[in-house]
Amino acid sequence: MVIDYTGLNIIDIQEMDLDIYLFFRREAYIHFHSQTKEGRDYLQNCFRIDQTRPDRTALRENFGKKEG
Repeated sequence: MVIDYTGLNIIDIQEMDLDIYLFFRREAYIHFHSQTKEGRDYLQNCFRIDQTRPDRTALRENFGKKEG
């Protein structure tokens, strides 16, 4: 996947520092999943699950702000 995404050969990939390789792997994963509707839905769901803080604006829009 990284080879297809970067266009580099296997030797260049093997000589990369680990942090650079992991960065390209992450970017390639996102890129290839963003090509289809199902993949975009999957990525959006991953983003939603990863969030640790509530979206207060969206909650207020859906449930209204309680007075009092």
